[in-house]
Amino acid sequence: MPTTPKSAHKVSQKRRQQLSFARASKKKVNNRLDNETPSASASSRKLSFGKGKRESVGGNDSRATQEWLIIHVARLNELVSGLCCPNCSGSGLKINIDPQNHGFCSSVLLECSLCERDRYCRSVYTSTRLQDESRNDVAFHVNVQMVLLAHELGMGYAALKKISKVLGIPSLHLKTYQRHNRKVTVAEIERGLGSLHRAREQIRQAYAEVDADVARLLMEDEDAVINISVSFDGTWHKRGFTSNYGIGVCIDVLTGLVIDFEVLSSYCHACALKNSAK
Repeated sequence: MPTTPKSAHKVSQKRRQQLSFARASKKKVNNRLDNETPSASASSRKLSFGKGKRESVGGNDSRATQEWLIIHVARLNELVSGLCCPNCSGSGLKINIDPQNHGFCSSVLLECSLCERDRYCRSVYTSTRLQDESRNDVAFHVNVQMVLLAHELGMGYAALKKISKVLGIPSLHLKTYQRHNRKVTVAEIERGLGSLHRAREQIRQAYAEVDADVARLLMEDEDAVINISVSFDGTWHKRGFTSNYGIGVCIDVLTGLVIDFEVLSSYCHACALKNSAK
C-alpha cells in the first residue's frame, strides 16, 4: 500500500495547526469587537478595527450638516419675495440665473425690479471653488463632485449629460470632464493605496496582539515578514461570463481586511483600434 511521506505529513500537520491558530485568533478578535461595538455591521467593525472604540458606528450622525441642495428657482423666488430691498425698501427682489454657466455651477443674481436708480444687484456662485476663491482657474467643487459621482456609479460623460437634461441644468464640457476625470482617477488610486497600507498595518498589529512570537519579532524589526492566513476571492464586472474585466482580492482570515487586489482585463481599446485599422 502507498504510504504518505513523512515530510508531507509534517507539512499537512503544520498547516492544520496554522488554521487552528487562525480560527482561534479570529474568534478572540471577533469576541473583542462584539463587546466594543455590539450593534455595528461587519463592515463597520472591520473599519473600526485597530482604532479603539468609536463614538457612533453604523448610525446617522445628527451633527452632520447637509452641504448640497437641489431646489427649483421658483421656490427661491418665493423665499426672497417677502424681503425688502436694501436700496429702495421695496419688495421687488427676484432671483435670476446668469445664462453663462461653469459646468454644473451657475451664477445666481439677486436683483430688485423696483429700484429706479442704482438698481440693487448681488451675485454668488452656486458652488465654492476647491482652493482660492479669488482665482478663476481653480475648479468648482460641484464639478469635481459630479465627476466623482460618475466614478462611484460606474458611469461616464454620457450619463452626466442625461442627468443634466432630465433636471434641466447645465452640464460639463467634454474637455472639462476629461481634465477632472484624470485628477479624480489619480486621487482615487492614492486613496486606495493609502487604505491598503492602513489595513496591512492593522493586520500586523492584530497578529501581534494574539501571538507573542509575532509581537516579539515586530519589536525587533518593524519591517519583519510574518506568516498570516489568507483567503482569495474574485468577481467580474458583470454576469454571464461575458465580462472583459475582473478583480482578484486577497483577504486576511484573522481580521477580514483586504490586503491586496489585482484588476485583470482581457480587452485593450488601443489594441482593438489598431486591429480594426488593418
